[in-house]
Amino acid sequence: QVSIQRSDLLAVTQLIQSMPSIPSSAGRDEALVRAVSRLGARPFGETTAGLVDAAPNWAQKEGKETRVEVEGREVRIPPTLAKILPGVLTHLVRNAVAHGVEPVASRVEAGKPEIGTIRIGASDGAKGPTITVEDDGQGLDLGRIAERAKELGVVPIAGDVAELVFADGVSTAHRGG
Repeated sequence: QVSIQRSDLLAVTQLIQSMPSIPSSAGRDEALVRAVSRLGARPFGETTAGLVDAAPNWAQKEGKETRVEVEGREVRIPPTLAKILPGVLTHLVRNAVAHGVEPVASRVEAGKPEIGTIRIGASDGAKGPTITVEDDGQGLDLGRIAERAKELGVVPIAGDVAELVFADGVSTAHRGG
């Protein structure tokens, strides 16, 4: 293992990407760019480390129990994505705890294990890593989503109510008042 200054790595990457490609070596140039980019990549497991410990604490504050399972810990995440991914994953896992995983009593009543599971995974894809976050909770309450969207005057595109969860202001979180 060798330590490399991130600024040096970025400079080399930029130089390689800006080099004019000679037709006979285009494949080699692409391979070189990929290899240099991988030097700055981080293992997916680094971006999820804090979530495994934090999620059960968040759940406990809401009267729930949960655990986080991580798959693809060794998948390499490009540096630019690795910078923002922990924040994005934190948001998604907190939402899974708040809105997906049910309280223990509800889970038992539904015949589920007391402890909810949130799975975070990464896999290599042709265009880069694919990241997934899923929970074994109750799923989307499409009726409440449609009701809230109607209150806001938001109309689903192509009639897909589930897509409304991505619209500004559409939330099924309990509102005070």
